[in-house]
Amino acid sequence: MMRAHRLDALVGPTMPAAWKIDAVHGDQISGGGAGSLAAVAGYPHLTVPMGQLRGLPVGLSFIGGKWDDARILSLGFAYEQARGPLPGPSFWRSIEDSPEVAPLLEPVRR
Repeated sequence: MMRAHRLDALVGPTMPAAWKIDAVHGDQISGGGAGSLAAVAGYPHLTVPMGQLRGLPVGLSFIGGKWDDARILSLGFAYEQARGPLPGPSFWRSIEDSPEVAPLLEPVRR
């Protein structure tokens, strides 16, 4: 299909943006990402950092056709060179450690 349409690669977000943690109902992922397509098909897949959304990292996927591993690596490298450096990580305190939430997570003594 990719050769028929003269495509070098499929490019898209690796996963949706990070979701809010839901301690009651569990994590609710808001959709699939490009990485699962390549995994099912068995084709080469590369994820590179794309940037940040609300301070959290977002990845960009490059998916190639059969035996296109070298091309996918070169496309990912070219993208990273054009994108430039990303901001360094920031480390936030865990919500479980906050004074307002920590007491609520303690086991109930009966």
